[in-house]
Amino acid sequence: MEQVWATNETSVVLSGMLSSRTLDMLLENKKAFGDLDQERMVGTQLLALKMMVVMMAEEYMAKFEMLSGRTWFNKTTLEDVYIQSLPHWILSKVYSQTTLPSD
Repeated sequence: MEQVWATNETSVVLSGMLSSRTLDMLLENKKAFGDLDQERMVGTQLLALKMMVVMMAEEYMAKFEMLSGRTWFNKTTLEDVYIQSLPHWILSKVYSQTTLPSD
């Protein structure tokens, strides 16, 4: 049923016959139900997140944790995404250590 509705709405939008009433209804639905593909959007934001020189570590971690908690990524994927988002100079410093911290 939803597929038929979506196809009809797409046809109306593409044909340029979208009325303000239809647009209002679409906006109300989005407001009521939120982004239907929010999980994918959050995953994309997480993959795009990079730690920047001007960003404090706490700020970066807060963003990473907020986004990672709203995705379907498993632990291994989150670890890979985290490592890939770090600047090269941090990674080289970590991987060049001969002993690990003992805290």
